[in-house]
Amino acid sequence: MLPNRVCPNPSCPNRGILTLDANSLFFLVEGTIRYVQGQYPDLITNASRLPRILEELDSYLRTIEGCCSLDGALHISDLVFYEEVLEVDSKELIELKKYNSAQRGQILQVLREHFPQPRVVSLQEIQSLRALFPNPEIRPHDRDASLMVVACHLAVNERPVVVLTSDPDFTTPIKVLMRQGSVTLGEECTFPTSQIMYRHYFHFMRCLHDCCNLPSERYEVLGNTYIAAQLQRLPSLRKDVMRRVISEVQEVQAIHVKAVQYKCVTA
Repeated sequence: MLPNRVCPNPSCPNRGILTLDANSLFFLVEGTIRYVQGQYPDLITNASRLPRILEELDSYLRTIEGCCSLDGALHISDLVFYEEVLEVDSKELIELKKYNSAQRGQILQVLREHFPQPRVVSLQEIQSLRALFPNPEIRPHDRDASLMVVACHLAVNERPVVVLTSDPDFTTPIKVLMRQGSVTLGEECTFPTSQIMYRHYFHFMRCLHDCCNLPSERYEVLGNTYIAAQLQRLPSLRKDVMRRVISEVQEVQAIHVKAVQYKCVTA
């Protein structure tokens, strides 16, 4: 089983009330399937792998809830959950699409159990938040804006709120929101924003390994799953994003080398 206790590092950068985007969940699902395929080669059919996949995915989510989440839960907007997460048939999810509709439904059920009540966000709140960004180049679309509204809802107690996403273009809007200090959304409801932070999925997982004791072999699979998805779209990436992806590939490989060396020393 994976660790599900609170991270022993009180200054762990992953600690906060966690809001996740759809891609972070998709990378976690795809990585879980790959991990099970690699660790249990005797399970040769999808039907035989499925129970292990469900168990591992549940364990990953419980680890994040236990180690990192200040309130022991994971949060997401209703717009993102129902219109993106549950609409997997329209996504380029190579591993998940190897499973039939009923099997995919069981995997999605694990996600439903960890997000039993997605946060309801009104259209008026989304419009109010998007209005904070007069520059269309950094203005978030409705789904990203809904996650930012959720973060505002969660920040009312002045505790750190971490928005976990794999989208590097989300960095600027989150920083702008944080610098606002407070924002008024919807029907004149004011929310503090100084404690809202952006956390990239890859860096979150790396910290989960380095700080929160996620085993190296699991981190390697999760990291490589993310990297593989990024490399698929490498030709269309901006040069700065391309450099970041290449750097992340090198980081994952370095972790793998250290893990192999450690195993050789302790064998």
